[in-house]
Amino acid sequence: MSVMKKTDIKSICGRILSEHFKEASISQKEFAAEIEVTPASVSQFLNGKRLPSSEHLCFICIRLRIKPRIQRYLFHLLEYKMPDEYGVSVGDDKTVRSYMDHVMTMTVKR
Repeated sequence: MSVMKKTDIKSICGRILSEHFKEASISQKEFAAEIEVTPASVSQFLNGKRLPSSEHLCFICIRLRIKPRIQRYLFHLLEYKMPDEYGVSVGDDKTVRSYMDHVMTMTVKR
């Protein structure tokens, strides 16, 4: 099993975010203001040049209404951990994935 290169991860993440962004009918400037980053950062996220932080990825997923299974994939791909109240990542690397599994289960039950 090979390890994925960071450039490949950026490219995949950018492609997914870009596809969902196009459906949102919002400008990059407006989107940047909503998720509290610069328009240049939004451009870099969408073009696969930069990865969003775990906090920004949460905002992005909520704002773009990304389906839970795709959210789970993004968090898994980026290997993010859940931050504590001080912004420090705690717990094991499955914390966010477990949460996303729970959200997906709740969505399917409805």
